[in-house]
Amino acid sequence: MRQPRRTPQTTARPRRPNRAGQSLRTRTAHRHRRVKARRTRIGHRLDAHTLERRAAEQLGANTIGKVELARQAPIAVLTYGVSRALGALVLVDTASHKTAGAALAL
Repeated sequence: MRQPRRTPQTTARPRRPNRAGQSLRTRTAHRHRRVKARRTRIGHRLDAHTLERRAAEQLGANTIGKVELARQAPIAVLTYGVSRALGALVLVDTASHKTAGAALAL
């Protein structure tokens, strides 16, 4: 069994609380490929008022944070600063099929 590939760390804005280890499906911004992924780590969340980074175990609605994803298959990813098309992802919850967040590759 192959080890899941890890994407570059991303900044995500989820719509509902998200925890590390939760399974997701990811879609690239241009929607040509869908790949299952899992959040392996939530690095921190960003306080919108002070721009201070704070430790977090989950991210709530409209929260900006840094997360790490493990994918089941490779996808073309560049940092968002290099390519807006290849540096943006849509995260979809596999259970509800609702948007769980958006991510930018850093």
